[in-house]
Amino acid sequence: MTEEIRAPKRPVLPPQRAATALLNRRWVSLLAELVLIVAGILIALYIDGWVQDRQDRDREVAYLELLRDDLILIEAEVAQFVEFEKSMLATGKEFLDAISTANPTTDHRPLHGMLGELSVRRTLSIVSAAYADLTNTGNLQLIGNSDLRRQLVRYFADIERSELIVEKNTTRVVDEIFKHFLMDAGVTIYIDQTVLPPIERANAVLLDVLGPDFTWPRDVVLQQPRRSSSWDEFRRQVLYRMRIAAGGRVTGERLIESTQQLRALVEEELARRDSRQ
Repeated sequence: MTEEIRAPKRPVLPPQRAATALLNRRWVSLLAELVLIVAGILIALYIDGWVQDRQDRDREVAYLELLRDDLILIEAEVAQFVEFEKSMLATGKEFLDAISTANPTTDHRPLHGMLGELSVRRTLSIVSAAYADLTNTGNLQLIGNSDLRRQLVRYFADIERSELIVEKNTTRVVDEIFKHFLMDAGVTIYIDQTVLPPIERANAVLLDVLGPDFTWPRDVVLQQPRRSSSWDEFRRQVLYRMRIAAGGRVTGERLIESTQQLRALVEEELARRDSRQ
C-alpha cells in the first residue's frame, strides 16, 4: 500500500480564527469579541471625556476666582477715581466761595493753588487680566453659567465705554480748554494740594530745586477786588470744570455699583461649585 503523506499543520492566526468562526457560524463567539472591543472604546472615550470635563471645571473655578480678585481691585481703583472727582468738586466750590468774599486774595489760601488743582485730571483705566485671558484665548465658554457669561461681557463693554467717555471729556475740558484759559489769563499753575501721589512727589522735587528763597509770581489777574468783572470768566470756567467732575463722580459711583453686583454673582457661582464637590 502506498502511504499517504500529510502536510504539517501550521498555526492559525487571529484573522484566520475570526474567518473560521464566521465560516463555521460561531456567531456567539464573534459577537462577544465585537462587544468587548466596542465596550472598551466607549469606556476609553467616557473616561477621556470625564477627565476633560473635570479639567474644564477646575479651569472654570480658577478663572472665577481670578475674576473675583480682579473685581475687588477694580472697585478699589474706581473708588479712588470717585474720591478724586469729589476733591475736584470741593476745590471748585472753595474757589467760588473765595472769590465771593470781601477780599479774595487774603481771606483764603492762594487762588492759583486751587486753580492748579482743578487743572489736574485723573485717567480712568481699568484692567482685568482674567477677563482679557478669557477673551483672547477663547476660553470664555468655560464659564458654564450663560447668564453670568453675558453679564461679564456686558460689564466689561460698559467699562470700556465709560473709560472712553471720561478720557474724551477730561482731555477736552481740562487739557484743551481749562489749562489754556489759565495760561492765557496769566495764572501761574501750581498744585499745592492733590490726591495724586505722583504729583505730590513732583511738587517736592520742584520745591527742592527752586530752594527756600523762591517766591511765586504775583498773578495780577488774581488780585482783583470781588466786584471786578474779570472774575466772571473764572466762574464760568470753574463751573464747567466742576460739571465734568460731577459727571465723572456719577460714572464712577455707577461702576462701583455694577462691580459689586457682578462680584456677588461670581461669588454665588463659586459657592455653587463648592457645594457640588
